[in-house]
Amino acid sequence: MGHDIDLTGYIEGCISLDERTKIEAHLETCPQCRDDLLSMQKSGRIVTSILKYRPDFLCPETESLAEFIVGFPP
Repeated sequence: MGHDIDLTGYIEGCISLDERTKIEAHLETCPQCRDDLLSMQKSGRIVTSILKYRPDFLCPETESLAEFIVGFPP
């Protein structure tokens, strides 16, 4: 990711309205960050789909998908 903006917070809706407005303005002018956002959204949908059908893919201790798959914390 090219710029220091909180795309995760933007996707999850856990940023301030002011920060959201700044990110949206940035996204209008930055194709790299728009691509990053789309990739993150797509990845989130893939993980959601996996967990819908295979909830056992979560590491029971930490509920981390990445830790379960690769065997160490992300």
